[in-house]
Amino acid sequence: MRRLERPYIIVIEAPRFAPDGYPIEIGIAMDLSRLLFGKMVYSDGWVVDQPWLTKLFYAAHVPQDFRISALELILTEAQMAMWHDTKDRLVREMHLHRHRASDDAQLI
Repeated sequence: MRRLERPYIIVIEAPRFAPDGYPIEIGIAMDLSRLLFGKMVYSDGWVVDQPWLTKLFYAAHVPQDFRISALELILTEAQMAMWHDTKDRLVREMHLHRHRASDDAQLI
């Protein structure tokens, strides 16, 4: 039986959700590439996070040495439904009102 490994999850914080916005923490690009070298990481906001990562690594002139994919690829439909219900409940219980990467990371 194959041992299941814990997936790597990434959450991206940007100052604003706009095409011309600029990702913060440019210096993190080298650490991300080093720590996640050759790995696949998953995001619950892949559609938004992938462009920010591309912009981050391009601006930093650092190769992105890991891949990012949607969290949905490793969860079943039932697990995704449970994920959204659980996340919504935790947002209410934790009184979170703004979309922040730090809040998302805490929820995950």
